[in-house]
Amino acid sequence: MHNKAEVGDNGKSDIVLTYNKTKGSVDAMDQMIHAFTTKRKSKRWPMVYFFNILDLVSVAARVVFKCEFPVDTLSYEENRQKFNLTVARSLVVAQIERRATFPSHHEIIRQNIACVLESICPEPQPAPQQPPAKAAKTDRSAKKQKRCSCCPACKKGSENKNCLQYM
Repeated sequence: MHNKAEVGDNGKSDIVLTYNKTKGSVDAMDQMIHAFTTKRKSKRWPMVYFFNILDLVSVAARVVFKCEFPVDTLSYEENRQKFNLTVARSLVVAQIERRATFPSHHEIIRQNIACVLESICPEPQPAPQQPPAKAAKTDRSAKKQKRCSCCPACKKGSENKNCLQYM
């Protein structure tokens, strides 16, 4: 097909004319990628290559998904963002659950993993009763109480209203 040097009516080669006929899908793909990209600034070429592949695969997967389930109520960008987040979560959850079982991880890391898996902090529980002040001074084995590491601290750092669970 492209072995012969054929020239069209306007002086362009057959290869260029074929490309011009079929480049519309490439332009459409570029527009879809540009609308919601996963690219990050990186000087490492493997990462740049990975981000490009990730963008192409996410658009292609979204197109296949839309062919199977054509009903959409959100805009294209909202749908694509929701689709990408759903795919990312479904791919990552198994790895997070596997890492939660590592006995070598520090307790705080395991608690943070549990908070990520739950997506919210555990139900607030009443604070344990504190021993009298004199007993706490004499007992060196008493642990210092800390706030839940999942909840954000308030500006003053004195109280956290989201979760009153002590660790």
